[in-house]
This record gives sequence, structure tokens and C-alpha cells, in this order.
Amino acid sequence: YTDFQPKKIIFNKKMPVGPKNRVADNSLAKKILNWQPKYSFEQGLKKTISWYIKNKNIAYIKKNLKKILI
Repeated sequence: YTDFQPKKIIFNKKMPVGPKNRVADNSLAKKILNWQPKYSFEQGLKKTISWYIKNKNIAYIKKNLKKILI
């Protein structure tokens, strides 16, 4: 969606891993609050990226993207 294609992806092994930290499960929110997301993950990601690009300095982002993503 952003045309960003890193040459290499480095996984930070010091970050938490496992289902409690990396897997979203909205079933409890649905059960207790009768809540569910308005958007799919893909739609939400695109909306977030679009908002970010609209509200941030694009030249700065392009120049510093690697640093920003770390």
C-alpha cells in the first residue's frame, strides 16, 4: 500500500512473543461489551496509513522511514 520495500527485515528477538502479545482476539470485547471492529484489519491499516500520510511531512517520512520504523 505504501510501496515501501525494505531490503532486509530484522526481527527484534528482545520483544515479547507468543499469542498474548501478537494475536488480536476481540471475542471477549464482543461477549462483554457487544463490540466488534468497524473495519477489517486491511481496511483499518489502509485508513491509518492514509491518515498518517495526510497529516505528516511526507518528505521527512521518506527520508527517515527506516529510523521511524525501528
